[in-house]
Amino acid sequence: RHAASAPAENRGGGEPRRSGRHERRDNARGARGGGGRDRGTPTPPAPVDRLGTPRRLPKGALRVVALGGIGEIGRNMTVFEYNGKLLIVDCGVLFPEDAQPGVDLILPDFRYIEDRMDDVEAG
Repeated sequence: RHAASAPAENRGGGEPRRSGRHERRDNARGARGGGGRDRGTPTPPAPVDRLGTPRRLPKGALRVVALGGIGEIGRNMTVFEYNGKLLIVDCGVLFPEDAQPGVDLILPDFRYIEDRMDDVEAG
């Protein structure tokens, strides 16, 4: 952080000078409400229904994917991928609430690995 500098001494009368670094600009681009872009909170991206295909995993690398349950009880599942094989850890099951009639179980979303069920070594 830099310390704020005091305005330059006014030797010639008139308005005091300000350092160019802290000078307020009152033209259309620098004034509040002027023509610049809105720099407020950026709009978050829309939710994605399905993750894209992940990049090829280099030999000897480990990929860890959380498929639900982050911040909630139940519906949790973590997949570890190593050398083309998958290990599923803590595949949670959530039982429905009274407000969910006709639902027997709530499971994690398996779509990420549905095409690779033959690669699952253990769960």
